[in-house]
Amino acid sequence: VIALAVNQLGIASIFNKQYEADFNEGRPIGDTLRVKLPHRSNIREGLLYQGQSIDRRYVNVVADQVFGADLDYDTIEKAIQMERSPEELDANLFKPVGQQIAQEIDSRAALYAYRNTNNITGQLGTTPTALSVYTGARTRIKECGGWETASRVGAFITPEMMGTIVAGSSSPALLSLFVKDVDKAFRKGYIGEYGDMSWFESMSLYRHTTGVITTQATGTTVSGAGQTGTTLNLGGTTGDTLLAGDTITIANVFNVNPMTRRSTNRLKHFKIMTGCTFASSLG
Repeated sequence: VIALAVNQLGIASIFNKQYEADFNEGRPIGDTLRVKLPHRSNIREGLLYQGQSIDRRYVNVVADQVFGADLDYDTIEKAIQMERSPEELDANLFKPVGQQIAQEIDSRAALYAYRNTNNITGQLGTTPTALSVYTGARTRIKECGGWETASRVGAFITPEMMGTIVAGSSSPALLSLFVKDVDKAFRKGYIGEYGDMSWFESMSLYRHTTGVITTQATGTTVSGAGQTGTTLNLGGTTGDTLLAGDTITIANVFNVNPMTRRSTNRLKHFKIMTGCTFASSLG
């Protein structure tokens, strides 16, 4: 069943699994793996040695989601109703269970990406009709470090989004841009490669509903200078809400390319991890 599930993965198949073996080989490490992040040096000028401390940074990978699907059968079931051949067992029992497990894995992968990906393009609740929305996503990823070391890169969109692009209502018309994938677009209704990404249709994606901010431009401000860490004190209008999954920007806080260490001149997007309701008004 597990093999059947793994072979049907979509979104989860793109996830980085290079540390999976650390949980399965050697002595047990518990449910948490500390993954080291690459050291970042400062470049010196001239020939004079300038020693730097090693910057020890890491993230924790936690194996905290255990789930499965179980089947019960008794002696009467086995004697009278149970499928006899391996082919029947695969078709009627094992394959459907494997498909459901694969869907659960994919849904959880999509939920993780939805909750933890901060950069966004396009407009919520609107199916993109312009390729610039998708190329805009690629641009942001490249500006923030890209995917040069990734073994696979995938763009997962809904069937409605794929249909809008392939049907020719996109701007510019998609079919005029492709030669290699025209057959797929006409015969199967989807495209295979664009923008250095493999494209896939998925029903595992989540639709986001935003909180309500009465005056977005000036109604919410950072409350207190010099804040650090993963929380941010804000001031806003009583009753306004920020929901988990919302994305905000802060004036004059820009994305920085990790290699050049220079601003990309695009406001940095911050993901709201825990929803909140403003309890007091400004002023």
